[in-house]
Amino acid sequence: MNFLKFIGLVSVFSTQVLAQNIEITVYNGGQGFVKEKREFDFKNGKSELKFKDIAAGILPTSVHFQGESWEVVILEQNYAFDLVSIDKIFEKYLEEKVSLKLKDGQLFEGKLLAIPSENRIVIQSKNGLQIVNTQEVLTCDFPELPEGLISKPELAWLVNSQKAGKQNVQLSYLTSGLDWHADYVTLVNEKDTEMELTSWITVNNFSGKTYKNATLKVVAGSLNKPPQNQPIYNLQGRAGKSMAMEAMQDETAQEESFFEYHLYTIPREVTIKSNEEKQVTLFADSKVKIKKEYRFSKGYDTNKPEHVDVILKFKNSTEEGLGLPLPQGVFRIYKADSKGSNQLVGEDIIQHTPKNEFVKLKIGEAFDVVGERKLVENKRITDRINEETIEFTLRNHKEENIDVIVEAQFWGNWEIKKSNFEFRKDGARKAEFTIPVKKDGTTKLEYTVRYSW
Repeated sequence: MNFLKFIGLVSVFSTQVLAQNIEITVYNGGQGFVKEKREFDFKNGKSELKFKDIAAGILPTSVHFQGESWEVVILEQNYAFDLVSIDKIFEKYLEEKVSLKLKDGQLFEGKLLAIPSENRIVIQSKNGLQIVNTQEVLTCDFPELPEGLISKPELAWLVNSQKAGKQNVQLSYLTSGLDWHADYVTLVNEKDTEMELTSWITVNNFSGKTYKNATLKVVAGSLNKPPQNQPIYNLQGRAGKSMAMEAMQDETAQEESFFEYHLYTIPREVTIKSNEEKQVTLFADSKVKIKKEYRFSKGYDTNKPEHVDVILKFKNSTEEGLGLPLPQGVFRIYKADSKGSNQLVGEDIIQHTPKNEFVKLKIGEAFDVVGERKLVENKRITDRINEETIEFTLRNHKEENIDVIVEAQFWGNWEIKKSNFEFRKDGARKAEFTIPVKKDGTTKLEYTVRYSW
């Protein structure tokens, strides 16, 4: 309720202790691991510490606390997340005295009887029951902040320290609201034989905290996580998202194998603000050899011409210009038109891809190349043997000769008995035929497959 101005509130917040040496590790799937150092002034024996400026999405049961100089034991931990809001202040002041000042200078004092709704406030004053239009209210004064409301989430500990004095504490915890993915931007050359590849790490921070001058690491891989009953406290919401681009050619992420995953470390400190999407360079720009393919894959009769898929294929190897573990992410492919202006030609998503594996990017469908599939004959040989004759018709309306790879899908035990084109097996249930189709021409593939069971 933006019309209200709160004055005369009594401060009940603990002293702020700034974080130092922050390190964030972000995982796929919306989870982050925060490690930081802070200095506290301990009393000898039992005392209470309040720890503010933590992520709103913290998983309290994941907190680890350790003193650097002497032992400090946590006896009790409380996570407070009842944050200040106008509605909550009104709720806690029901049946209590409030003071309303209107724009025309009038002053209303009385007992609050209802939380403001539909632009109305109901109070019981010495003059009786009064309903005030909220649009006329200039300020609403309360004597103090209601007990239990805080401006930011905080951890409160009952600790037992071996001695008194200042010492640094290492704190770590898991939080929701942090996620990352890779983004790849490619520019394909005129002949579709090579692409310039730029890569980004994109981090999304909806955890409800700003991480200032932090060491950033991201982990590529799928961690197993059991179901959690812990609620996700995304108290800051997703409004006001901004983007920070921090790319330097000589400051690419340092990659290393880690357990069964890959860990990428940004070699400089970064600041990731709350509700921000930040991009940093993943690895240096590369020139990668590619091959464009036309593919037609149908396991059913089409009954009409359908467009053929356009695929860009490359091997993730050093010899082909790359040879790095590629995290899951989106590829966006551009190409220059006849006037030299880059245009988007397609997008696709890759899964985590180790080095020396092939990557296939579906760019789109060829406008000028179509295909049809038709079941010509279905013949029962015996009770346990069946034969099918399949026909693929491919038509090329381009001004150049092309090859179309037909992917044929099978089931059970199968054997191709005859075909007018050679084929190769691609796994247990697929065969590939490479079919040449001349410009403005038509080619038919026909094969007979025998199934047995």
